[in-house]
Amino acid sequence: RLPFLVISPYTKANTVSHTRLEQPSVLTFIEQNWGVKAIGDTSFDARANSFTSLLDFRHPQQRAVLLRDDGTVKKVTHVKVPAAH
Repeated sequence: RLPFLVISPYTKANTVSHTRLEQPSVLTFIEQNWGVKAIGDTSFDARANSFTSLLDFRHPQQRAVLLRDDGTVKKVTHVKVPAAH
C-alpha cells in the first residue's frame, strides 16, 4: 500500500480520506470531471474509486506554501485562486 497525496489549491484543508484509491483513480477522476468515457468495461479505471471527496472546487485555498530543500516551510504567501465553475 502506498499513500495517495493530492496537492492542489482545491484540496480540502486537513482532510484524510479512507476511500481506497489506486493509480487508476487518477483516470477515474479525469473521466468523471471532464465527462470523458472510460477506457473499457474491464479496465482498471472502471473499478477504481475517484478522489473527488478530497476536493472542494467552490472554496480553493488562497495561499501558497513554499518549502526549503529539507521540507520545512520557507514562506506562506497569499495568492488569488479563482473558484472552478
